[in-house]
Amino acid sequence: MFQCDIKDGIANLVNFQFDPLLGADVPTLKVEGSDEGIRHTFRVTDDAFAEENTKLVNYQTYYYSVIAYAYNNFKPYDPTDPNTQKNPYLEGRNNIKVYTAIPHITDPENGGTILNAQYGDGPDITQIEGDGNGGYFLELADASVSTILEDFVDPTPTYKGRNAP
Repeated sequence: MFQCDIKDGIANLVNFQFDPLLGADVPTLKVEGSDEGIRHTFRVTDDAFAEENTKLVNYQTYYYSVIAYAYNNFKPYDPTDPNTQKNPYLEGRNNIKVYTAIPHITDPENGGTILNAQYGDGPDITQIEGDGNGGYFLELADASVSTILEDFVDPTPTYKGRNAP
């Protein structure tokens, strides 16, 4: 359903596997990548396996799995050199966890509270203590940028919604 990886100029990953009938290594496409960078959330609105009505059905359980992989191409494949990398795609070993999701209307929950938010919304966050970014791209609020430009530091920076640690 989704594919993401580090944006590094590498999209498709091809391994070379020996075929005894041909007596040669045959290229096999392992990943058809997008090379658009890491994403931390995914919005699922359609059933990828439905044949007719592809919209998700409320209160039906859907099952998902994540396949982690690595890329290592220390020396591009050369059939005449036995020291080249035949398998730059390496599938993770712990790809057995299955995730379940059950779509449903949230309005009846919490006494009928209606969420005034959409997918991806997030509040501005002010950092009181700690460090690090959790692997997310950060974007400071305009007031914090002004403070840093004037004082060279902002002890409690504020980050824009959806762009905070």
